[in-house]
Amino acid sequence: MRRLIYLLGMLVGVRYGGECYGQDEGRLLVVREDGEEDFDVALMDIDGSNLTKLTHFSWPITQPSLSPNQNKLAFIKTGFGPPFHGDDLYVMNVDGTNLLNLTQNDDLHLNEHPSWSPDGNRVVFSRAAENETDGFDINVVAANGTDWENLTSQYNGHERDPDWSPDGTKIVFYRSSPEVGGNVDIYTIDENGGSFTRLTDHPEFDYFPQWSPDGTKILYRSIRDGNSEIYVMNYDGSIQTNLTNHPGADVEAAWAPDGSRIVFGSDRDGAYGLYVMDFDGSNVKKMMDNLHGPIIFGCCYQWIFSEIPTLVFPLSWGQLKFRFK
Repeated sequence: MRRLIYLLGMLVGVRYGGECYGQDEGRLLVVREDGEEDFDVALMDIDGSNLTKLTHFSWPITQPSLSPNQNKLAFIKTGFGPPFHGDDLYVMNVDGTNLLNLTQNDDLHLNEHPSWSPDGNRVVFSRAAENETDGFDINVVAANGTDWENLTSQYNGHERDPDWSPDGTKIVFYRSSPEVGGNVDIYTIDENGGSFTRLTDHPEFDYFPQWSPDGTKILYRSIRDGNSEIYVMNYDGSIQTNLTNHPGADVEAAWAPDGSRIVFGSDRDGAYGLYVMDFDGSNVKKMMDNLHGPIIFGCCYQWIFSEIPTLVFPLSWGQLKFRFK
């Protein structure tokens, strides 16, 4: 049977600004726009080259998340409403098999922002009714669709954009609630729904948190300085530091797999581009112009190792890249 095979990781070093970026740099998992409300998962090199489309659904695909062992992909498949509000959460093997709808929606709920447990057995995500009147909650489900648990149903507010800690004990997310004056701040909760801890306390928005690969830091976005900046803090909320400190809008960010660098979007040159900086905010380099081009600004990046040998998809998913018998 013929199959659709995407060969990854056979990268040639590309020079940008005197630096060599190639196979050992890994790749970015992104969302690509091919037309109005046509969004699919893609991979590209850090400098924006070698863009490879991975999915070919008729409905938009957003918020992809590759499992820690890189053998499964979670994503939101949406067919209505704004493109970054989804309906169903899907998981599949990277060989294209076992496509599974974990939420089995009746078009009455929004599901978004999946993140894997370190062992790859569970997925955490946020979920709300379509009108959002009851708020978003943090939910956990096994990768086979069983053992569903709502971790924040007892709290009044919106709990969104969860990310699982590397040691598996905590989940970080942002929350807004009338009981805290509507502030948008960052919290953690135990993976079993236990201890609930507030990490930031500021009248402006702190949101989109992400654990560092070693679990000692949390990267997040804040507008506390009057514009969007990329911040980092210790896992316990201490030493909150502005990494970008620029009058432009610095937006969605992601850690390098080894935690040494951070990729982020910014309009600091007048149009949104992709940048890389060291973990402490130094050594900023522009990697890609026109982030609004085929790559969706404001969606999720995931910096992954380039050692993934192949991604395989059935022919029914779309165009052939390489054909084998």
